Amino acid sequence: MDDALRPFGLMSGQLPVFFALADGKPLAQRDLAQLAAVEQSTMAKTLARMERDGLIQRTPDPKDRRSAFISLSPLAEERLPDIAAAVAAINARSHAVLAGEDSAHLLELLRRVIKGLTDTA
Repeated sequence: MDDALRPFGLMSGQLPVFFALADGKPLAQRDLAQLAAVEQSTMAKTLARMERDGLIQRTPDPKDRRSAFISLSPLAEERLPDIAAAVAAINARSHAVLAGEDSAHLLELLRRVIKGLTDTA
């Protein structure tokens, strides 16, 4: 995946942020960390790299000077269709070795694993 994303200046670990912001709605860092299921410090590093590479922009939160809203930069928005196509191609390639039924079964198993890891008791 990283090889397919490298030409766009993106890494696979940044995809959750990229797609969470793809609808154009800015989000706070804490919301992105929760969506990506990572620690705040990990998200801070991810966002710093993405900002350095011109993929995101920060807008100060008018209600909390310590916080900012994160959105995709115009450059990232321009690349969105190509990045989505690259990800779709990799996903199709990874499922091509499976029969249609096996592919659906794999996705269901992965959803169950994720649910089991994220559900709190």
